[in-house]
Amino acid sequence: MISDEELQKIYKEAQSDESLLSTIDANELLLAYENHNNSYLDGKTSADIAQEIASSFDMLKETFAVPNTLKKEMALSLTGYRFVDEIDLLHVGKYTRWIQKYTASRKPALANGGFLTNIEHGDTGIYLKIRLYNNKIINIAFDNCLLYQKMGVGEQLVLLVADYVEK
Repeated sequence: MISDEELQKIYKEAQSDESLLSTIDANELLLAYENHNNSYLDGKTSADIAQEIASSFDMLKETFAVPNTLKKEMALSLTGYRFVDEIDLLHVGKYTRWIQKYTASRKPALANGGFLTNIEHGDTGIYLKIRLYNNKIINIAFDNCLLYQKMGVGEQLVLLVADYVEK
């Protein structure tokens, strides 16, 4: 597992990365805060989101022995994303990345991802339709993946406000 010091270092690096955030006015901030689609962020800070991502890697223990260096790499790649473990927290239209829980490879791989276009219930479970960069649409099984969705500017603003209030 990633130590608290390592997680804090990753969090601080991500927080200081200006490319992750945009400049926004107060009205947009208020709209983002009042957005009910952001209710899953209530009471959470950026550190909580980062910790959820780091903790999600523990779900891979049944299949893989994940070295700490790979966990750090994946955590850095997922800066600006949130871990999604419940189907009702998925947002259609958002950029989604995933890690297959069960594969023939020897180590887990973070998929480049694509845009979530639909959620379907099939005979063997729930499937997500993802549109890739080349406009190809693929299905991934919800139960066989760890899912991460890119946070929008509004979501990032809600977290920044929560971080500020916590300080």
